[in-house]
Amino acid sequence: MLSATTLMWLLMAATVFVGIPFTLWWWKQADKWADAEHKRFKAPEDTRERIVVRTPGTDQQGKDGTP
Repeated sequence: MLSATTLMWLLMAATVFVGIPFTLWWWKQADKWADAEHKRFKAPEDTRERIVVRTPGTDQQGKDGTP
């Protein structure tokens, strides 16, 4: 018959040796699912015009020569 201490150590070892590989396998499956979802639902392209607001006193001329 196993003592309580031996049983405790066996259960802890089983948890480590089974739990860690299972967790890594689960994350791998979750990554596959997430990749499929990203392919299925693509982010919409942002086509809004960009406006840059500069603070007063800075150089108002851009690099391309436009004011």
